[in-house]
Amino acid sequence: MSKINAWSKRNKVGFNEAKSKTTLISRRKRKEGKEIKIYLNNKSIKQFSTLKYLGIVIEDKFKFSQHMRHAVDKCAKPVFSLSKSAKIHWGHKHEALVTIYKESIPPLLLYGAPVWIHALRYEFNRRKYIRVQRLMTILIAKAYLTTSSEALCIFAGNISIIIKAEEAAKRYDVWKEHRANIQNIDREVGLNQCPQPADFINIPETNGYDDQNIRIYTDGSKGERGVGAGVLIFVNNKRIARHKYRLNHRCSKNEAEQLAIVKALDLINYLEIANNKPRTIGVYTDSRFTIDSLKNASNHN
Repeated sequence: MSKINAWSKRNKVGFNEAKSKTTLISRRKRKEGKEIKIYLNNKSIKQFSTLKYLGIVIEDKFKFSQHMRHAVDKCAKPVFSLSKSAKIHWGHKHEALVTIYKESIPPLLLYGAPVWIHALRYEFNRRKYIRVQRLMTILIAKAYLTTSSEALCIFAGNISIIIKAEEAAKRYDVWKEHRANIQNIDREVGLNQCPQPADFINIPETNGYDDQNIRIYTDGSKGERGVGAGVLIFVNNKRIARHKYRLNHRCSKNEAEQLAIVKALDLINYLEIANNKPRTIGVYTDSRFTIDSLKNASNHN
């Protein structure tokens, strides 16, 4: 503390001992006293078992139970306020309640999730978060109080807050490990975005290209130098474009093949061809896995 005080004087920065706090952080089960006398500017600093830093309540045991209780208390106030005006037959509509929930409750509960995610290993911490989400989903779904929490999430169209917290922590870990531009290629599409089976588009295969004035060749590869994809475009047997794409090294070869096809379909819109000429297009790939996946109506990736 004397070194810190000397540094502050050299840099003309003053520390206010009245606003300073100290916390002994240790997971050791001590039998002796935990009080430590620390002085700043010859004045004793008060010691606390918890302190709030950047919106996160830090405990002396790093259990973060106090932080989760603090977040739950902040969310309980707006939930109880909404319950007065969100009744079954009058009050806020379903769409309004969904908007209020998504914009207010999850940001408060998930703030700093990568820091305290390990606290969700304990059942009593998970119950705190599930209880707050349950109170809100009952208002959204306008369901009975005896409905299970899992069913309420389905009725309200929400994901469990525990899963959302794990997703936020995992996303941060991936970003921290690979801070480069990561492309989330392989993702599951919701059922409401999938085509109806009767309207599923048929994908015909061809072995020749006599009747196609536009031919696009796609390819993807993965090796020691990384993962990449390429697209070649021919119009009337003349190459007019070549594009290369680099993927994150965690991506697979199949993902590279699929990205090449997606990029090829996007490039078709920008081809400069006279309107009076036919636009018969063939996309060629050597990935049988990709072709079979596109033909599979039950594949939602």
